[in-house]
Amino acid sequence: MKGRLSQAAGSEALRSYCSFLSSSEVGAFQIRRVNFFLRGPPDIVRPNSWGVEIPGTKESTYATWITDIRPLPVVLVITRIRATGDPETFGMLLSAVMEAAEENRCSSVEIWNLDPIFESGAKKLGGSNVWRENH
Repeated sequence: MKGRLSQAAGSEALRSYCSFLSSSEVGAFQIRRVNFFLRGPPDIVRPNSWGVEIPGTKESTYATWITDIRPLPVVLVITRIRATGDPETFGMLLSAVMEAAEENRCSSVEIWNLDPIFESGAKKLGGSNVWRENH
């Protein structure tokens, strides 16, 4: 990933690129937070994955997430998403995310600040664009 990030940064001098590994720093905090709160209600499922990658795509296609268990109901929150504007690839990625949400008994999936190139694809899959009142 570090190599691809450096290569992309060199090709577009006026853009900033940043990525975080889900097992370090920001991602590690979210995982510890979920595990801490899992000591509470017994009906909440311990997540068995924190992300998904779609193999065989032209560009790296993946999403990482946390399950936000406080306050209830449980919500799967996308922390990082990387995909092309190709509707088929984006659809495969969101299908994998929705499967994970179902396995983890999440009531919904949230993606904050979704890039506008994905909005029509998200709507076709049942998504909606709303203004968050809390958080």
